[in-house]
Amino acid sequence: MAYLCELNRKDVPIKIQKARQMKHKNYHEIRKRIDMDLLSRSSFAIAVHCIIYPAMFYPHGLYQSEAFSTWAITIAALSISAIRVAHIKLTGVFYDRFPGLWMHIFTACSFIHAAILSILFVLVSSHPGMEPAFNITMVVCAGMASAAISSLSPKLFLAICYPLILLFPGVVIFMASADMKSTGLVVAVYMTYLFALAFRTNKEYLRTFDIEQQLNEQKKELETLSRTDALTGLHNRGHFNTLYEMIWDTNTRNKISLTLMLLDIDYFKKVNDTHGHISGDVCLKVIADILNKHLIRKTDIISRYGGEEFAALLSNTPIQDAEKVAQKIKACIEDTVIENGEHQFRVTASFGIASILPSIHDKPIQLIEHADLALYQAKKSGRNCIKVYSQ
Repeated sequence: MAYLCELNRKDVPIKIQKARQMKHKNYHEIRKRIDMDLLSRSSFAIAVHCIIYPAMFYPHGLYQSEAFSTWAITIAALSISAIRVAHIKLTGVFYDRFPGLWMHIFTACSFIHAAILSILFVLVSSHPGMEPAFNITMVVCAGMASAAISSLSPKLFLAICYPLILLFPGVVIFMASADMKSTGLVVAVYMTYLFALAFRTNKEYLRTFDIEQQLNEQKKELETLSRTDALTGLHNRGHFNTLYEMIWDTNTRNKISLTLMLLDIDYFKKVNDTHGHISGDVCLKVIADILNKHLIRKTDIISRYGGEEFAALLSNTPIQDAEKVAQKIKACIEDTVIENGEHQFRVTASFGIASILPSIHDKPIQLIEHADLALYQAKKSGRNCIKVYSQ
């Protein structure tokens, strides 16, 4: 099929570029989805960091007896929490522009929160004045480290580093103390368990995410198939009708003209009878490619309207311009040699064009009837011509 091969060769760079753009877009969407999951899962920890320090220090009077250490830890935790809240509020406008920087800020704030808890863990383990808060700090650190495995599971690096930053300094302090080695060993075993749990949780999250992505892609594919003509790749009649109603309403509200071009392949039954139905299918694909080549605006709606009939809905297009486009399409069809194996043939097409400035008093079917009447006049006039509806 010489025409199709030539057309495909010309479209190769465009197709490659579109494929790369689509791949980049899909990667960005997946990355964004994972990052938003991460943000949603970890947001509750911000409130915990705001509440937990006063709850640990105030009952034991540590804000008076150890004022510098406790107030410094509390203020630091509240400051990082405020930054994280601002980070969340600005995500909508900030993430799409600078996703890498957004992630760096999230990581830094999470690790600083872990480091603040780690410093507290070291203080209550080594400073006599902080000893009253030792037991509650152990419980909080163990709970926060465990919670981090679940909340940070979308990113394995974060899920491992958070408990490491939080617990490892305490393990070192315990192991260096003759009286606390057993405690240090227990915390080290617990930390190792958390690492193993982080790997498993991350794997389960990614598996679930992958399944969900596949289901979404299959859903989109089914939706696309339900809207697309399988042979030509154009919109099918049902989806064209849906789009037509939507565009009609939009153009009516905005007072924008609407032009409809109907195209019918002349003597198409003869093509099938002479060259076979496969050649007829090739012919329909060629016509679809020609239409796609000449109607390139994003607002141009092209559809396979019937068996050998196509429709093009053009917004804000004067009828004179639509007629010029139809002349180019008609000439391209006439000049195209369609090939299918040993069969070589040419076809012509008849065009009917109608335009309207829709108002609330008009019915959507009116434009279709006018274009169809113009197409009938083209066929009646001997085919291979263009007729414009005129009252």
